[in-house]
Formats: sequence, structure tokens, C-alpha cells
Amino acid sequence: QKLISSKDLKITSKKVDWIIEKIASKGNLILLAGESSSGKTTLMYAMASAIGEGSKFLNTFSTKQGKVLFIQADESKSNCAHKINIINVSDNVDFLFKNVGFNKLNTKTIQDLSSLVGATYDVVFLDSITTLLTGGKYSYKDAEFALPLYELNDLACEKNIPIIFSSHLKKPEHNERIRVIKHDVMGNQSIFAAASDVWSIHKSTKPNFEDHYLLSCLKGRNCDEDSLYNIQGDQETFRWYFHSAGNNQLSPNKENICRAK
Repeated sequence: QKLISSKDLKITSKKVDWIIEKIASKGNLILLAGESSSGKTTLMYAMASAIGEGSKFLNTFSTKQGKVLFIQADESKSNCAHKINIINVSDNVDFLFKNVGFNKLNTKTIQDLSSLVGATYDVVFLDSITTLLTGGKYSYKDAEFALPLYELNDLACEKNIPIIFSSHLKKPEHNERIRVIKHDVMGNQSIFAAASDVWSIHKSTKPNFEDHYLLSCLKGRNCDEDSLYNIQGDQETFRWYFHSAGNNQLSPNKENICRAK
């Protein structure tokens, strides 16, 4: 092992380089946690498409255009094709399915992923980590269950790309979820710890409009912790829309105007 002085290490420090403004930055592993049927998959499709086009995510958050690799382990090829056709996902997104070369996440497949990413892809999505880590020798309650995520984080750093993965939330008590905390992420807390930034999505229990969902930052090394955005999901078109920022928060557009002034 080659020792690195603190002086040399400080030189390698980089400014936050957003691929999706305020949400996903280069060189980091990002978790999006949500309940089943919460729409996290279509929200990730929307992210991938915005990056592929270089358009604004949710018509609000600026993106840097890039080539996207989307590893889909939860949906079949036909189900995925149906959704991305309705959404009209960018042609700059490539898909890899669970039963076609990527069945689980371990040291070998992460090495394969590193070779596949090469210098071609600017961001990688994995949906979902729950599926890709299941089937190994560890239970999702074991601390070792999340070990591949630390290797995935190293890969994100090495390639200087964001790797965004989804996971499930535990069922809420009394079938009602008012807010999400880190202990709600399904599995051992190592899953939460492995990610640089953690976002959650869940349906509002006190909706202010139809299909009102809350997108919030639970852990922020780069995103602003406790940031909350009110977004709207259209179940027929699989599309998402930005509605407003949470209480006492400026919307990204207003914040940028204030910063410019």
C-alpha cells in the first residue's frame, strides 16, 4: 500500500460536480429508497432520460447530458419497453436486464461492470439493489449483505460517475407513513451507510394535490440534508412533475435567481 500524505490527498479534493442539480453528483453512490409501487422506477427512468437529453429533470433540475447505462433487475424487458415507450425515454440510454448477463451484484460482476462502463457511460442506474443482492450467502439483515455496495462506491469514485440505485422501504407501522427516516430503509443499516447521498420517495398522507409524493434527502454528503420537494406522479403516463419545494425552502429556480443576484 502506498501512503498518501494529507497534503497530497487535499490536492485530489474536487468540487461537487452535479449530473442532476442538487440530486446526483459525479463520483458518488446515490440511493433512492421507496415503497413498492411508489413510482421509484419511473422516477429513475425520468432521471435517466433527462440526462440522456441534457434536459431538466422534472422540468426543474438542470442536468449534464451524458450516456446512460440502466441495469434493470426488477422489471421484465416487455414491462420496461412499455413504460419507456410511453415516457419516450431518450435514445441515449442503454438497458441491461437481470437475466441477460447481470444476475447479481458481487465482486466479479462489479469488475465486469467496470469494464462495461469504461469511458462510455457517464452515469449508471441499478433497479433494484434489493433484487441484485438477494440470492447470495447473506441475509439482507446481515451487515455483510451490503459489502458489494462499498465496492460499487469505489467504482463510482474511480470512474468519476454517479451510480444511482434503488432499494425498498420497510412497511410503515399502522399502514401510514408520515415521513421517512434512515431506519425505514429495508435491510441492514449498512445499505444506508454505503451510499454518499440517500433520497426517499413516498406518497403524502396529507396530499395538497392529486398523486402528491414527497421526495426528500435523508443523508447528504452532497445534497442538502432534509431537503424536501413536492412532486406529482401521473400513473397513466408514468411521468413526474415538480410542484413545489417544502416549507421554508426555495425552489431550485428561485434559489438560482437569488444566487445570481
